[in-house]
Amino acid sequence: MNKYKTPKLFYKEYPYKAVFYTKFANSFRGNDLAYIREMLDRYYNSINNGEQIFIRKWREQIRVTTADLSEVQTIYSTLSNKKDYKVRVEQSFLSIYSTQRYWLYNLASEIDAYEWWEPEFDLEPNVLIMGPKMKGWEYKITFSNNVPSNFGTWALANLDKLKIGNKLKDYLQKGQYIEGYYFYVRNEKMLNLASLVLGQGIQRIDKIVIDDQNA
Repeated sequence: MNKYKTPKLFYKEYPYKAVFYTKFANSFRGNDLAYIREMLDRYYNSINNGEQIFIRKWREQIRVTTADLSEVQTIYSTLSNKKDYKVRVEQSFLSIYSTQRYWLYNLASEIDAYEWWEPEFDLEPNVLIMGPKMKGWEYKITFSNNVPSNFGTWALANLDKLKIGNKLKDYLQKGQYIEGYYFYVRNEKMLNLASLVLGQGIQRIDKIVIDDQNA
């Protein structure tokens, strides 16, 4: 199980995340546990009748084993008794997020999750844990879809006070669409100034906390 530090709350709420690789990841889309229960009953009945089970993945048929079903059963049984979680499906990976470590870590350990994420510090919404290379930068500003046309001129004239990636710098010079991109400012004074220039062009602001234990 690969272990990582959570840099900020997932979905502004969850500090813990477990990622599972499973043939049945797509079945959890929408978190319809009643459907999962029906699927498990159907497949177990087929196995008990001596039938082989296959599911379609893109252009191929993949055989389902009893071990595959056992993993899904374990995930289903755990989630059936919980409310403090969220699921996300990406191809064959099922991510489960929670505010509670104990039960999610037990699940991740029981079926050997692909990834485990937890914070080293107590996290709050809009707090971002970053490494020592970011020391001296206090805020991260992410753009909305409402960035004023004069922001690029202002930002390029203040590059000594802002940390802007090369791609974003190029987009600013060309006046291209930048929603979802971000930059960093050194202190609250520059944050206030950038906020005045951007107005409704800000999607979110994150406070940066430096993790320099290994510096």
